[in-house]
Amino acid sequence: MEEFYSEWTEIQRRELEDKYLKALSLLANFNGDRGKYNKAIALLEKLIAIEPYQDEAYCQMMEWYLAVGDKISALQIYRRYLGTVAGELEFDPLAQIRELRKRILTG
Repeated sequence: MEEFYSEWTEIQRRELEDKYLKALSLLANFNGDRGKYNKAIALLEKLIAIEPYQDEAYCQMMEWYLAVGDKISALQIYRRYLGTVAGELEFDPLAQIRELRKRILTG
């Protein structure tokens, strides 16, 4: 409904988008809890493609990449987070993300 604009369509579109983002997050956590990290990460990638300011999604993807031993991908997510969220909003990264980066670098 992005091509149509009126107040009622904008409200409806936002409500549907919020439900979709919540569903993506729930499905990602469901898969992550069952060790299906690649599927969970793919779902969070869809989430941040729509709403890039989801700090928790970046943290979770970094955690899941670490769980499978993929430090390079975890660092790429960290850099992407900095470039997207921290870079645009000009603030220090979340303590949780800084700690994850430290864990990645120290092994």
